Amino acid sequence: MKEIELFLVRHQESRGNRARIIQGQVKGRLSPKGHNNASRIASFLAGLGSFDALYSSDQRRAIQTARPIKEKLGMDYVHRTPLLRERSFGKLEEKPYSAVLTQTGAGEPVNAQLRRFSVDANQAPFREMDVEWLSGIEQRAAQFVTHLLSQPHQRVIVVGHYLMNNYLLNHLLHQEIGNQGYPQAHNEIYRVIIDKKGNVKHWEKLTAK
Repeated sequence: MKEIELFLVRHQESRGNRARIIQGQVKGRLSPKGHNNASRIASFLAGLGSFDALYSSDQRRAIQTARPIKEKLGMDYVHRTPLLRERSFGKLEEKPYSAVLTQTGAGEPVNAQLRRFSVDANQAPFREMDVEWLSGIEQRAAQFVTHLLSQPHQRVIVVGHYLMNNYLLNHLLHQEIGNQGYPQAHNEIYRVIIDKKGNVKHWEKLTAK
C-alpha cells in the first residue's frame, strides 16, 4: 500500500503575530522577519528532495509563506483552499490579545487565558463573539484529509496555521486536541507518514535551521 509523506508548515511570522493581535481569518501579511523565515523554510524543504504537491490556506500570510517554497522547489503552482483557513474568531479578530484576555479571563494567569482562548472557545463568552465552533475547524480538517487521500500524491507540503495544523494532526492521530495540543513554532514542521487509509505510521517534528 502506498504511503503519503506529509509536511505540515505553519505560516511564518505575520504582522499580526508581531503586534500580538488575534488574526483568525483576516488575511494578514508576513512581517519582514516572516518573509526571511519563509525563504529559510523553503531552502530547508528544498534540501529534502522533490515533492508532488503544495497546498496552502487561501489566507494571505499562508500564501506568502508558500510562494518561496513553490519557487525554490520549482513547482508549477500552489493549491489554495479555504479548508485550511485558521479558525474564525469572529468579533475578536483584529483585537489585541491583552484586551480580549481582560474581558474573558480576569484573574487567570496570561498563559492559562491564552490556552483556554485557543482550545475552549466553544464556551461563553466566546460564543457571543461569533467564534467558530470547534466542530467547524474539525470538519474542515477532516474534509482536507479526505481530499488528500483521494489524490495520487506521495510527498506533499501543506502550509496552514497554528490551530488548523493542530487539528489536522489530531484528526490523523484520531485524538482530541485536549488542553495541550501540539505547540508548533514558526520554524517547526510536522512530518507525518500515513497510508492511503489515513493511518499514521510515523510522525515527528523537524526544525528548519
